[in-house]
Amino acid sequence: MLREPAITVYLARVTQKLAQNSDADLPISIQVMDSDDVDAFTLPGGYQYISLGLLLRLESEGELASVLARGIAHTALHSATREMTREAWGQIGSIPLMFVGSGMPPTGKSADFLPLTLLSWRREGEWDADYFGVQYLYQAGYEPECFLLALQRAWTDD
Repeated sequence: MLREPAITVYLARVTQKLAQNSDADLPISIQVMDSDDVDAFTLPGGYQYISLGLLLRLESEGELASVLARGIAHTALHSATREMTREAWGQIGSIPLMFVGSGMPPTGKSADFLPLTLLSWRREGEWDADYFGVQYLYQAGYEPECFLLALQRAWTDD
């Protein structure tokens, strides 16, 4: 983890501004990973991580706020917890499939159904985080266009 006081204070200020204009019911904490990779993720409990590589690609506070707003939306939506719950239920729900037919493990479409469903739920969670992230961004006083700029700038191959 990167422990640069100026960066930590700046990120905390932007994060708090966004969190105050969000539906998050947990305190949000942000940490910078000392990595050249372009990455950001959110863990259950309001813990957000952003890589130094991503920070260096972003060109404005609005773009940074966009990445943070999306993470805050994941926290507000409890995305990680919901995904883990769905995976657990999916594993439990797949047990009867093992006994269908000849008693052999499921093959073909029955074996593929569950993972595709989980991918669909994950994609839905990402769309929801985008939707609410843009709202939080706007409510905090940033231009919504920053969201698209951040995505284009951060996740394009140079």
